[in-house]
Amino acid sequence: MSLPTSTMSERANSSGRPCLRLIASRMLAWLIQVSVISAMAMVGSVHAQERLAKTGQMHVEVISQRNFDDTVNHLKWRFGDHGMVVSWASDFARIVDHSRNKVNNAVVFELVRPSWLSTIFESEPRAALSMPVRVMVVEDASGETLVSYYRISALLGVWGDSGLEEFGIEIDEKLSRVVRLATKN
Repeated sequence: MSLPTSTMSERANSSGRPCLRLIASRMLAWLIQVSVISAMAMVGSVHAQERLAKTGQMHVEVISQRNFDDTVNHLKWRFGDHGMVVSWASDFARIVDHSRNKVNNAVVFELVRPSWLSTIFESEPRAALSMPVRVMVVEDASGETLVSYYRISALLGVWGDSGLEEFGIEIDEKLSRVVRLATKN
């Protein structure tokens, strides 16, 4: 399976393999960012919690009708078809494999559209913490392929700006369409 990892290949070591230090630091930054966003949503103001409750569940998980590799490839195509730029793709199974632990297939895509960032920055620059959008494709122990992501409306909704929350709902709907198209046979 090939991933759109131009950043990784540009920073590969002399053996042609991605620099593990770069990958590890990227994963750590991602985990910290998710933790900060989650903490904001959980311990934020009463208004933020009410807004999060209004948006429904924060996490979305879709069972793909395709196998893992086909799901990943169809997602890449659909992201491009809908003007989403994959800014990073992390093959978590390959990363963990270097530590001699065996895990199932797992890829995380980071997506962005410049217009999304512009809109968010105009309303509330700190809300850009919710970008890029992350979509994870994972193969579970039974071999089933799952596509998982957080609703952007829930992340943007914690800032108390109804226009920003509505914009998040538009992104949610677009992402839902893309995932639905990529996971159906």
